[in-house]
Amino acid sequence: MISDAAIDRIAEREAAAFRAANPKSLALAQQGSAHWFQGVPFHWMLDWPSPVPLVAAGAKGAMLMTVDGRTLDDFCLGDTAAMFGHSPAPLAEALAKQAGDGLSYMLPTEKGVELGGMLSAMFGLPRWQVTTTASEANRAVIRWCRGITGRKKILIFNGCYHGAVDDVFVDLKAHAAGWEPRVRASLIGQVQDILPTTTVIEFNDAEALERELKKGDIACVLAEPVMTNVGMVRDAPGYLDTLRRLCTGNRHDPRFRRNPYDLFGLWRAQQCFWSQTGHDGDRQVDRRRRADGGIWFQRGNRRADGEVERVAPFRT
Repeated sequence: MISDAAIDRIAEREAAAFRAANPKSLALAQQGSAHWFQGVPFHWMLDWPSPVPLVAAGAKGAMLMTVDGRTLDDFCLGDTAAMFGHSPAPLAEALAKQAGDGLSYMLPTEKGVELGGMLSAMFGLPRWQVTTTASEANRAVIRWCRGITGRKKILIFNGCYHGAVDDVFVDLKAHAAGWEPRVRASLIGQVQDILPTTTVIEFNDAEALERELKKGDIACVLAEPVMTNVGMVRDAPGYLDTLRRLCTGNRHDPRFRRNPYDLFGLWRAQQCFWSQTGHDGDRQVDRRRRADGGIWFQRGNRRADGEVERVAPFRT
C-alpha cells in the first residue's frame, strides 16, 4: 500500500516540475487573479491537477500550444466544444466571412431558413428551436415536460451531470437509517426547496426505477446512456430498454443526455408531447446496439399501412 506521505512527495515533485516548465503561465495566472475571480474567467478552467491552468496561445486540429512554447496533444478539445478539432478550415472561413456581415441581429436569416430544412431532413424532427447552452436546453425540456404532463417531479440518477440546472443538484447521501436525497452543497443561493420535486435513484437500479415511475407523478427522466460524472458507468444489460418501456407505459419522457450537443434528446422532447397527448406521430425509432457498445438509432416514416420505411441510421 502506498502511504499518504509518499503520494504527497510525488505531488510536490510534480508541482515543482510544472512551475519550472511553465513560468509564463504561472506569471499570467498571478496577473489574472487581480481581476478575475479565482484568477480565471470561468471556474471550470481550474479543473486541472496542476498548480495553475496552462495558458493557451493557440490550437489547431488536436494540438494545443501554450504561452510557454509547449505543443500538446489535446484530449480535452474545449470540453467537447472543439470535438471535431480546433478551427477546421471550413468553419474558420465561414466565421470570418460572417463576421464581416454582422454577428447578431435578433432576426431570422435566409441561411437560417435553409439550415432548418437541413436539420429536419437529417434528423427527422420537423420543427426546431436553438439554445445557446446545454443547461438552457435541459431547463427547456424540463419545463415542457412539466407543462405537458401537469406533473412537477423529475427523476435523475445519483451522481449525474446535466449542466447548471438547479433541479438536478440532488445526490443520495448515507445516514444512520440508510440513504436519503440531499441538495448538493455547491448549489449556493438556492431559495426554493427542490427536494419535493426531484427524485434521485441509483443508476442501473431497475427495481427503484419501476417503483418511482409507478407512482405516476414523474414528468420526465433525465439520463445519460453512460454515466460520465462519476467515472464511466455503463448501463447494465437491458437497463435502457427497461427505462424506455417503463417511461412509455407510464407516460414519461426518458430524456437522454449524450453531451452538450445532443440532438437525440431534443427529438425525445417531441416524443414526450406525442405520448402525453395520445398523438403517436408519424415517426418511430428502432434502437440497435453496436458491437463496440454504442447504439445505432434508425428512424423511419410510418406509412398508412403501419409499416415503416427505413431511412439511413445515425449514430449516437
